[in-house]
Amino acid sequence: MTIGRQRQTLKEIPNSVSVVTRQQIEDRNFNTVADGLKQVVGVQVGQYGLGNFSFTSRGMDISTLQVDGLQTADNQGAWTTDSFDIAVYDRIELVCGPAGLFQGSSTPGGAIDLVRKRALPDTQINVMAQAGSWDRFRGEVDVTGALVTDGSLRGRVVAAYDDRGSYMDHIFARKLVLYGTLEYDPTPDTTIAIGAIHQGGPSRPIFGLPNYEGGGLYRGRRSVYMGSLWDRKRDDAERYFLDVEHRLAGGGTIRLRGDRTDRAYHFKSGAFTDSYIDRATGDVDIQQIAGDGHSCDEAADLSLNLPALFTSADSLVLGVNHSRNRTYTLWTYGPVITRNVLAPDPTTPEPAFAPDGSTTTKTVQTGLYANARLKLLDRLMLTAGGRLAWYKGSGNGQPSDNKVSGRVVPYAALSYDFTPGLSAYVSYASTFVPQTSVDRNGNLLKPRTGYLYELGIKGEWLDGVLTGHAALYQIIDRNRAVTDPDFLQASVALGKVRSRGFEAEVVGDPARVWNVTLGYA
Repeated sequence: MTIGRQRQTLKEIPNSVSVVTRQQIEDRNFNTVADGLKQVVGVQVGQYGLGNFSFTSRGMDISTLQVDGLQTADNQGAWTTDSFDIAVYDRIELVCGPAGLFQGSSTPGGAIDLVRKRALPDTQINVMAQAGSWDRFRGEVDVTGALVTDGSLRGRVVAAYDDRGSYMDHIFARKLVLYGTLEYDPTPDTTIAIGAIHQGGPSRPIFGLPNYEGGGLYRGRRSVYMGSLWDRKRDDAERYFLDVEHRLAGGGTIRLRGDRTDRAYHFKSGAFTDSYIDRATGDVDIQQIAGDGHSCDEAADLSLNLPALFTSADSLVLGVNHSRNRTYTLWTYGPVITRNVLAPDPTTPEPAFAPDGSTTTKTVQTGLYANARLKLLDRLMLTAGGRLAWYKGSGNGQPSDNKVSGRVVPYAALSYDFTPGLSAYVSYASTFVPQTSVDRNGNLLKPRTGYLYELGIKGEWLDGVLTGHAALYQIIDRNRAVTDPDFLQASVALGKVRSRGFEAEVVGDPARVWNVTLGYA
C-alpha cells in the first residue's frame, strides 16, 4: 500500500486496511469504484439510480477521496454521478478510521485512495468486452509500453465506453472514459509523469419510488418510471496531473505531486416525487426540477520519505500539502404536477424552469505532516505522527468566517510482533471536520471533532500469500450539527455519535488457482 506516502505491507500498518487489487477488479468484472468497495469489509455503498453513489465505513460517511494520495471531493452536489471509472485505476486502497494525518479535514469513517495505472516498460495490450442484462454493454482498451529503445520514455492509453439500461423503464446511462499518461526518466534516479483523464456522458436520472403515508411500500411493477421522457443529465470530468519522484541514496525519495479536477453537470427531471401515494387513486405530486453545477479541485503535495533511519525497520515521512475546492450550484424549479404511480404518463411536456438562486462555496486547506516508525525494542514498534492544519471556508462570496488555524491532528500506535508472521497493535487517531451549518445568530458552527481507539491483530501465512486482520474499535464524533429546538431554522453543535464494532478479514492466494476474500464486520 502507498496511502501513507510510503510503501508498506498490510501487516506494517497499525490500522484496519484493505486493498481491492487489479486482479480482483478483472476477475470479478468490477466497472466502478463502488463495485470494488462493495467487496470491502465494513464498507456500505448507497446507490441512487444508475450511478449516484455514497460510501460509509464503520457507519460514518466518507466525504472525500484520494487519487494517488491527493484529496478530492467524492461528489459535486446531490445529483453527482460516479466520476471515477475503475478502468483508469490499478487498485483501491482503504484505511478505516480518521485520515487527517495526510488528508486534512477528514470524517472519522476512513479514507479511500485510488491508485492510477502507470506507464510500463514492457508492451502490453489488453482488450475487454462485456454484455449483460437490460441492454448493458461495455468495452475497454488498455495499451502501454516503452516509446524509446532504452525504456526511459513510456506511455499508456486507456479507453472505455459504457452503455447500460435498467430494469426500470426509460432509464439509461452512457459514458466515455479516456486516459493518457507519459513517464520519462531524465536520470536513472528521477521519474517525471504527466497525464490527463476525461470522463463524461448523458444519462436519465431516477430518484426512487414514493411510498404510502406511514411507510407502506409500493407493491406494483418494479419497472415503473415516475419521470418524463425529456429528463436528462450530463456529467463531465477532466483531471490533469503531474508527478515528479527523485530516489535518494539509501532508498529515500522526494516526491512532488499536483493535480486539478474540473467537473460539471446539467440535469432536468420530472421524476422527483413530493408527496405520499394517494391510497384511493395512486396519484403522487411531482416537483419538476433542474440544476447546473460545476466544481474545481486543486491539490499539491511535497513529501520526503527516509527509510532505515536508525535500524532497517525505522522510517520517517515529512511533507506539506495544499488543496482548494470551489463549487457552484444553480437550482431551478418548474410547477408541481400530478403523476399516477399505477399508470404513469412519461409524455408530460417540459415546463419553463424558474431560477431559485445560486450557491457558491470555497474551501482552502494547508497542512504540515510528519510520521515516524521507530523500533523501540526487538519486537516493539512505535508509529507516531501528526498534522498541523489550516482551513478556511466561505460561501456565496461572503468573507470567510469558518477558519481553523494551526490545529494539531495527532496519531500514535504501538505494535508488537509475537512471531515474524503475527503481530498485535493499539492505535489512536483524531480528526476535525469544519461545518457549513449556522446558529440562530448566523455564525458558522464550530468544527466537528472526532477520535478513534483501535485494538487489533494482523497475520501473514504461507510465505505472505495469505494475510488477515481482526480489530475492535470505538469512534466518537462530537459537535455534529443538529436542529436548534428553540429556533428550527438554525442549528446547534450538540450532536454526538459513537460507533463501536469488530472487523475481520482474510485475503490472498492460499493455492495456485485460488483467490480468497473472507470478511465480517
